[in-house]
Amino acid sequence: MASTWIHIIILGSCLLVTQLNAVDEEEAFIINPPENVTIQWHENDITIYCKNPDIDYLSICYEMKMRFKSSNTNHWEKSIVSLECMGFIPFYCTFDGINLDPEKCYLIELQFLGLRHCFNEDIESVWGPNISLVKGMDSDTCMKNEDIRKDSVSYGFANLLYISSALLLVVIFITSLACATKRYVLAFFFFKL
Repeated sequence: MASTWIHIIILGSCLLVTQLNAVDEEEAFIINPPENVTIQWHENDITIYCKNPDIDYLSICYEMKMRFKSSNTNHWEKSIVSLECMGFIPFYCTFDGINLDPEKCYLIELQFLGLRHCFNEDIESVWGPNISLVKGMDSDTCMKNEDIRKDSVSYGFANLLYISSALLLVVIFITSLACATKRYVLAFFFFKL
């Protein structure tokens, strides 16, 4: 049975505890990406509210990285690290000086960074799911609408199919109406004779 060693670190008013096993191998820390994300966008400042990454560590143990791309670009902009992360419930991180056009639609991805002074090394979560943001609000539809506008060839083709189908139905209806009328008129004249 392997024995474990406990390291206690006092950092300011924070008490941090890490465990080592008998061969001095640290336990692997895994950080999940940000969950239950709410975005508050005011001018060039963005505040991200989310679920606390780990109840065992304080907010000073984390930073957040954000990367974004507008709907008309294919590559991610350089990732930006938060100014600070604060709180427990709610947990939030702030970014300032981000020059996003409020009229454009953006895809945003977030990632937690576990800091060296808490985890003995810098660790990163995986990137979280894409979040669509338009006019400073979370949106599920802005990328879909942009895609429809971008793909105007297929959109135009779909409209052409709808119009052609409608015209074909009108022609079939008029033809069947004309045939029925002709049959009725012929039957009427034959019975009179």
